[in-house]
Amino acid sequence: MANIQLEEITIGQIHAAYKEGRVTAEALIAAFLDCIQKIDKAEDGPKLNSTLAVNDAALEEAKRLDASFAKDGRFVGPLHGIPVVVKDHLKMKGLPNTYGSIVAKDYIPDEDATAVAKLKSAGAIILAKTTMPDWGTDWFSNSSLSGTTRNPYDLARDPGGSSGGTATALAANLAVVGLGSDTGGSSRIPAAFCSLVGFRPTAGLISGYGGLRAVHGQSTVGPMARTVTDLALLLDAVAGYDENDSVTAIHARALDMPRGGSFASQFDARSTQRIGVIRAMFGDDDIPEQRQVNEVIEAALDTLSKSGVTLVDIEVPNLASYIAGSSVLLTRSRIDLEGFIKENFGVGFSSLLANGQLPKENVLVAYALPRVAVSPYESGEYGKQLDTRVEFDAVLSALMIKHQVSAFAFPEAKIPPPVSADIDAKMRLAVPANFAIASNLRWPAISVPAGFTSNGLPIGLELLSLPLKDQELLNLAYRVEQAVRGRKPPRNI
Repeated sequence: MANIQLEEITIGQIHAAYKEGRVTAEALIAAFLDCIQKIDKAEDGPKLNSTLAVNDAALEEAKRLDASFAKDGRFVGPLHGIPVVVKDHLKMKGLPNTYGSIVAKDYIPDEDATAVAKLKSAGAIILAKTTMPDWGTDWFSNSSLSGTTRNPYDLARDPGGSSGGTATALAANLAVVGLGSDTGGSSRIPAAFCSLVGFRPTAGLISGYGGLRAVHGQSTVGPMARTVTDLALLLDAVAGYDENDSVTAIHARALDMPRGGSFASQFDARSTQRIGVIRAMFGDDDIPEQRQVNEVIEAALDTLSKSGVTLVDIEVPNLASYIAGSSVLLTRSRIDLEGFIKENFGVGFSSLLANGQLPKENVLVAYALPRVAVSPYESGEYGKQLDTRVEFDAVLSALMIKHQVSAFAFPEAKIPPPVSADIDAKMRLAVPANFAIASNLRWPAISVPAGFTSNGLPIGLELLSLPLKDQELLNLAYRVEQAVRGRKPPRNI
């Protein structure tokens, strides 16, 4: 491994090293597995606790790729020999699939989720499944199965949830790219807290078959990476139609998938962009930690403006009411999430609570969900929420047209990653983050590293655009990344 540096390595750099004979897939995978053992699991290391089951077949898969490449000099697919981690909400044949819960600790699926199957077909090597809070129902990392996952930028702080395991592993350079999920910010919040790119695509762009979907029509697989280019290459591998997921058929006809089917080949960082800045989404300058976030975001926006991007301040009438009124997170997830758990594991929320099979910190399942109607159709609020969502969508779309902006921008979270010991029930029920517009409206959004606070904590900038505008959003994220250069690796591990 003397000829290749693992830290911050990209897909392109790995493929170049393979072609030039500087490293084999077997050697590379062995090095990453060694990092997982030393950094993530060893008692005398930082013990980040980001991974669960490690793929014992990873080295054999790497050997097969090396043999194939030696034979004809060709990669088997666009992710040939790329080390990947996958959140434990997606099935992978032969490995435990726990959904972060002790209830499912012994469940081993006999099939791959579609996204996992596509990774394998593309030549990726899945190193491990990653931690998540029970059933993905928390914006932070605590789990009845794995405990707390640690933020590599400050081991006392949380990496965010519910894709905090994937985020921590990628930030700490334990893999190159990974899959999380996004129902209510689950890929974007951890990305912001761990200086990563986290993407919520248009629902249906990536098949959800074989994965936990907590809210029907809202939950989506969430690709994550250290760079926008790597994220787009990952997206290229997993996006597309799946006969097992009808939502992909609806969108396959309409999505502006680039010619040739490659998001990564279509980046355009040269064209002038107009971005609408929603300052009502910024934190309170009178609160020190929120002021720190604002300062980082303002500096990033200033750099972006100097690069040629036009920034337009946007005022959204009744914004807070629209956000609160359009959320179906509780009204839908009671039937969707509990239905999934009952169907697969034969237990409901009440049993989980009574048997002590939920961490007391998980207030969404332990407190909020048992207090809403079992079915959304029994709730007088559900119809109002759907109507509000339609109205909110129209209001934001009209503002984009009026101000001729291609996306909205604001801080991903109003606070830096919090100290794990300080996360209380109040923060869990009202997490100070800005994921809700994209989640409620099913719009695509992406969190891009914006820089760091004075004490070295990562901050993310969210970019939000219209459904089916995934390519334009990735182009803009690339523009931000190239101008701001907001990511750097952690130095605490």
